[in-house]
Amino acid sequence: EQLKIEKALYSKIAISEALGKIGKPAINTLINYLGVIGNNQHKTLPKNIFNKWSYPLPRDIAARTICKIGNSILVDLNNILESGAKKQIYEVIDAIGFISFYSENKLSFEVLKKSLQQYGNDEVIKWKITRALSAFKNKKSETILLGILTPNKKPSLKWEAIRSLGLICNKIPETLLIARNDTNNNIKKMALLAIDKITIPH
Repeated sequence: EQLKIEKALYSKIAISEALGKIGKPAINTLINYLGVIGNNQHKTLPKNIFNKWSYPLPRDIAARTICKIGNSILVDLNNILESGAKKQIYEVIDAIGFISFYSENKLSFEVLKKSLQQYGNDEVIKWKITRALSAFKNKKSETILLGILTPNKKPSLKWEAIRSLGLICNKIPETLLIARNDTNNNIKKMALLAIDKITIPH
C-alpha cells in the first residue's frame, strides 16, 4: 500500500527490495498493481533505439519488483499474459522478458508466441514481445523476429527485431546485411551494432 503512494525515491527502492525478498508470497498482490503505480510505463512506441545489450529494467515499479523475485514465478506471470487485463499484460511482458533473459529459463516462449498472434494489432505489445524474444536463443524465435522485421513498416519494431536478432543469432541473417543500408538512421545503426555483436560476441 505504501509503494502506491510513496514519493521519496530511496524509500520506494527500499520497499521494492523488501517485497522482492518476501518473494513468491508477494506475487498475487504485486500482479494487481501492474500498470497502476506511477505514470512511467511505455504507452507508445519509442522514438530512439536502446543500444545496450543488457535487458532493460521495466519502467513499471510493480514489474521491477516482480523481477527481483525471479523465475520461480514465471508460471504466475504466464497466466497473466494469457488472461490478465490489458494494463497488466503490457507490464508483465517486460517482467517475463527480464527474468527469462537473466535466468535463461525458456518456460515462457510458447505463451509469448501465442500472445504475439493474439495481440498482433497492438503495436506496443508487439514491440515488447519482440524485445522479450531476445531471451530465447532458438530457431523458432529467430524465425518470428525475421517475420516481424521483413514486412513491418514501423521503424521502432524493425530496430527492436534487429536488436533481438543480434542477441540470439549465431550467424548473420541476410536481412541484417540489407538493413545496414536502410534509409532510417536508427535501423541502420542497430543493424551495424547487431552485426558486430554476432560477429564478435561481447
